[in-house]
Parts: sequence; structure tokens; C-alpha cells
Amino acid sequence: LGLVKKGVIPDVDLLKLGHHGSYTSSHKDFLKTAKPEVTLISLGKDNEYGYPHQVTLNKLEEIKTKVYRTDLRGNVTVTVGEDGKMKVK
Repeated sequence: LGLVKKGVIPDVDLLKLGHHGSYTSSHKDFLKTAKPEVTLISLGKDNEYGYPHQVTLNKLEEIKTKVYRTDLRGNVTVTVGEDGKMKVK
């Protein structure tokens, strides 16, 4: 939260969520400040830790970010064209 309070978190287009989407991976204030258009969560299918945690998914839903999860989709590829538009597949 120190970085949020210092005002150094930029508005971002893409966020790779930390720690596989665990409940401690991203504070609500951080997510609201960064406002990612797209959020990637890297994790294994049916992992023993229950990632991503529902509380984290709820935070992401609250900020209305598009979520891509490797446990559901497999590999996720992000490209940015010369026009600056981001494509996620």
C-alpha cells in the first residue's frame, strides 16, 4: 500500500497478477489504482492450493478487468500491433 499512497502506481493496460491469484496477491487499492484493462493469471489446472482464490477474482470483477487464466485457457499470448492495440489469445 505504500506505493499506492505515494501515488506512483500508473494506470496500466495489462497486469500479470502475482502469486497465481492468491488472496494476498493484489490489494484492492492497488487494483483500483492500476485499473488494468486485461489481467493475466498464471496457474496450473486443479492446483492443490485452490488458486486463484475467489476473493481475488471478486476484486478483479469489481474493477471490471478482462481476466485470462492459464488453468482454463492454457497458454496466453499477448501481442501489441504497430497501431498500439493489444491482442490477447
